[in-house]
Amino acid sequence: MNATWAVFFIPAAIMLFWVMLDLWLIKDAPEDAGFPHLDTHDASSGQMHVELSSLDLLKKVFASKLMLLIALIGLTSGIFRNGIQNWYFIFAAQVKQPGAEFFKGHWGLLLCMFGIAGAFLGGWISDRFYQSRRAPPAAMLCALVVALTIFMTSYLFSAPLFLGLCCVLVVMASVGLTSLMAGTAATDFGGRKATATCSGIVDGCTYLGSAIQSFFIGCLVPSEKAGEAATFMGITRDWHWWPLFMVPFAIIGLGIAIKLWHDLPEATKRYNAEAIRRKQGLTVPEIPLP
Repeated sequence: MNATWAVFFIPAAIMLFWVMLDLWLIKDAPEDAGFPHLDTHDASSGQMHVELSSLDLLKKVFASKLMLLIALIGLTSGIFRNGIQNWYFIFAAQVKQPGAEFFKGHWGLLLCMFGIAGAFLGGWISDRFYQSRRAPPAAMLCALVVALTIFMTSYLFSAPLFLGLCCVLVVMASVGLTSLMAGTAATDFGGRKATATCSGIVDGCTYLGSAIQSFFIGCLVPSEKAGEAATFMGITRDWHWWPLFMVPFAIIGLGIAIKLWHDLPEATKRYNAEAIRRKQGLTVPEIPLP
């Protein structure tokens, strides 16, 4: 059945349904939905009365070393997230994977399951063990990607089942990392006044990372096209470059996450300090916000 149109119209219809549902259910603030005011203790805490221009919003990102570092981690996550999502399927089509056909046959489902698991895992570790600091779980996920991509290089042609497992775990780690950076860290340090701008720019950097890996991995791995050059800039095309290309970017992400290990917005630090004092039964002094 020739139903190419369905590839475009069915997702569009689903998106339209969600647009209508969002317009009906989603509100800008808890008080708009009939709930009490909630101070999220992010970078905008005590500053909600300040009006920000478009230029001010852009400065929140591009004039902030911290936000640029967060965006750079987002870029690295885009490199190994799409470096696996896009290329494992191509690799498995070119290089048969005996005993691991399940991964290629259910690739979309596995991406969904492990992506969701990674997003929940990163957030849970951050909130449960690190007082909502995003860098510690980000560092752990980057370290996991470093190890997994090195394992992939070592067992690329000898252990199909292990390779498939490594790939879905890299997807889990990378989606968790993207969620931590674009979904939460950008929101924390951008604050409610600049959430959409900061989150959008950091998320955009993940797609810049996707573009980088698409070009370079595409040039470094073998192609089935007739007459395709066997080298790229003097480098012999080889599938080992696929995981190897991702290793240095995972190391860069790890280094930046370690550098940001203790960073939190000032309002969040005050909130955590007050929570600790309450837990210890101590009085909490009123600390005026700037």
